Amino acid sequence: MKKPFWHRLTNREVIKLIKQKKTIGLLMKNYRQPTWCRYPEALNGVMGCWTLTDITLRHRVSHKFCSGCDFYAKREEKK
Repeated sequence: MKKPFWHRLTNREVIKLIKQKKTIGLLMKNYRQPTWCRYPEALNGVMGCWTLTDITLRHRVSHKFCSGCDFYAKREEKK
């Protein structure tokens, strides 16, 4: 089973994780960054992607929003 995407969790789910005092390491182990994101350890709260790890900004994460990032991996063209 694939791990869920971090940026797709609801605010309620994130607040629940915060109240449970889950560590960044546990979050990195149990959730994943977007498939187009090539930022190494993007979910690392200290050195990762600030938009992705910010509780209020993470919902902005999308192909369009991330397309200007150096770590954005373009979608493959369908043949």
